[in-house]
Amino acid sequence: MSISDYYHDQINDPDNLAELDNQEPPTRFYTVWVGGTEVNDDYVHYGEALMLYDKYKEKGHTDVIIKEMET
Repeated sequence: MSISDYYHDQINDPDNLAELDNQEPPTRFYTVWVGGTEVNDDYVHYGEALMLYDKYKEKGHTDVIIKEMET
């Protein structure tokens, strides 16, 4: 199971929905680097960063990094 599949399962689990509804909007943002190049134009939320991570890993890249940005 990929990281983004795990994340997707977690946010779609009915037991987790009530907890997610009570949380404040995300305040942490991330960027994804592949081979020393930032692959997203804007900072993204963690779920989107994971999807980008998996996308590039599936393409065979071994140097994919998710970095949390200070806001």
